[in-house]
Amino acid sequence: MADTFRVLCVSYDGFDETEHTEFPTMPQEVEKIEHYIKEYCGGQLRAAYGCSLGGSFVGLLAARQNIHMDYGILGSSDLDQASPFAAKLQTDLLLPLIYPLIHDGQFKSRFLQKRLAKRAEEMGDYVKAFIYNLDFPNVIAVRNQLLHAGDREQNIPCNLNDTAWFDAIDATGGAVFFASGVFYYFLKE
Repeated sequence: MADTFRVLCVSYDGFDETEHTEFPTMPQEVEKIEHYIKEYCGGQLRAAYGCSLGGSFVGLLAARQNIHMDYGILGSSDLDQASPFAAKLQTDLLLPLIYPLIHDGQFKSRFLQKRLAKRAEEMGDYVKAFIYNLDFPNVIAVRNQLLHAGDREQNIPCNLNDTAWFDAIDATGGAVFFASGVFYYFLKE
């Protein structure tokens, strides 16, 4: 992708063994990233990918709205950092709460739905993001048979190495991408 796009790799304080720094706070690190993007990228990004902690940074960049980002892509979740028991417990507890929101745009719980509505008023369009599931065509075919996309969701069969799938995305209302675990397999070029 580096021959087509300008690719940046962020190193967080406290996580780079070539530096002797300490991780301050999420907002402080995000401010540094925003400053760099404003200074060297004109305040705009075509896409930002974040995995694990990086996904939190991508989410904060989108939520703060201090830079323009066409696409925010979240890789694998922090569940892959947990023990098998803790990951299963978290999944069993969270999936019944989150799935209705992803599929239908609403929580089943009245309390959570009221909180979401209040947050939507405060944050605007970011709560109304459209969800894109990206995977190889044969995987998407099985997914479509087992789990139909919701009103605010689209399954896109694609090869992530071919950026033509960007053209299928309408990010005017915000977009969330699920491509869990696939970015680890990209070759460094």
